[in-house]
Amino acid sequence: MSLDWAQDFLRREAARIDADPLTNSVFSRAQTLFRKRESGEAEPGQLPALAEEVHLTLLDERADQFRRQHSGADAALPPTSRLSLTLTFA
Repeated sequence: MSLDWAQDFLRREAARIDADPLTNSVFSRAQTLFRKRESGEAEPGQLPALAEEVHLTLLDERADQFRRQHSGADAALPPTSRLSLTLTFA
């Protein structure tokens, strides 16, 4: 399981909203992860790493968006600083 897998899964599920307006892509992904864990296809240690990768990617994207919106700088220029976090799961 990887960030790419999680993002692709969410995009596929979200694309079904026209056919099923009650589609909840995040809940569906959680169910899929639970099934993978129950079947032995996913190890418990994989889940915190996936959650951390998704979370940090979203934080970085939001920080870039905030920086573009509020810095008054040219959005085409690369950011001069990056958010760096270290998370430890117990």
